[in-house]
Amino acid sequence: YEKYLGMAARLENVYFITDLALMIDILNEISLLSNALKASKIDIIKAEKLVIRSITAFQILIKKKGIYERKVDELITSETFKNIKFVENHQFVGLPRERLLENIVTNLQKRL
Repeated sequence: YEKYLGMAARLENVYFITDLALMIDILNEISLLSNALKASKIDIIKAEKLVIRSITAFQILIKKKGIYERKVDELITSETFKNIKFVENHQFVGLPRERLLENIVTNLQKRL
C-alpha cells in the first residue's frame, strides 16, 4: 500500500491531471497531422495546408482549453469523483501551458 502513496498523490493533484489532459489534446493534434502527412497522395501544397491547419488548431488551444482539458474540468467537479479529494499540490507545479503551445506553434511555423 505504501509504495503507491506517491502515485495516489499525483493522481489527486489537479496540476497533474490537467497536464495529462493537455498532453492528450496536443498528441491528438500531432497524431492527426502525422497520419495525414503519411497519406500516399500527399503533395507539398497539401502538406503545407495540413501544417497550417495544425498551427491554427494549436493557436486556438492557446486561447481556450481543448476537449480533454474541458472534460477533466467537468470530471473534477462532477458527482462521479466526489469522493476523491483533488488538491493543488504546488510541489508538483503544472506545465507552462501557454509557453508550451507557443513553442509548438513556433516550431511548426519553422517547418513551412
